[in-house]
Amino acid sequence: VNFADTGKLIHHPAAGLLIAALILLNSVLVAVEIDAESDSGEAHFLDFWTVLELLFLVVFTVEIVLRIEAERRAFVRSGWNLMDLFLVVSAAGVALILEPLGTEVG
Repeated sequence: VNFADTGKLIHHPAAGLLIAALILLNSVLVAVEIDAESDSGEAHFLDFWTVLELLFLVVFTVEIVLRIEAERRAFVRSGWNLMDLFLVVSAAGVALILEPLGTEVG
């Protein structure tokens, strides 16, 4: 893997806009999901919302991995990167561990 190409890809303005749009879309879908679950009173593990959540998790995980690969040691020097990493790891823990165990989150 050519690290210079990875850096160009992940730091390209279009990549930043795509990730920002996905974050916004994810936020809207979370709000819609919460509203839909409060109306029905039910939450199912492998339903439409869970699949969407896992798709977003995969995309955000790939983005973090590409940034780590491109930035190497410089990645940990940015508070924003560390916050993003924390959010992705936390979301993975909730989606892949707590929700399958039936643990209520939030």
